[in-house]
Amino acid sequence: MKALLVDDNPLVLSALGSCLEFDGHTVLTAGGAQEALEHLQYHIPDLVLLDSHLATESESAFLLDIIRGRPALAQTRVVLLSGLDEKSIWLQRGADGFLCKPLECEELYAEIRRLGL
Repeated sequence: MKALLVDDNPLVLSALGSCLEFDGHTVLTAGGAQEALEHLQYHIPDLVLLDSHLATESESAFLLDIIRGRPALAQTRVVLLSGLDEKSIWLQRGADGFLCKPLECEELYAEIRRLGL
């Protein structure tokens, strides 16, 4: 599986990237929406893990809308990550899943299995 991690916190990128790489997945990282869009020009990830509050919540929503609007990314699963209880908001906006930060590798693996990836 190829995953794109989008978070403005380098520690989160490192920790989640390590979890995914340990589990045998290919990982791309982006510190914001613009960098994520650059990756999406050349890669079609199976999974995008997206921080719900990049520079702003609207930046995260913008990126989710772009992913959902591109036919080439129709099969890409998007899981939002947040330290806040925003699950229903992001699921209504089109996310496939939601995980609360901080999270353990096992929680991430369980979500990946739930999504069938």
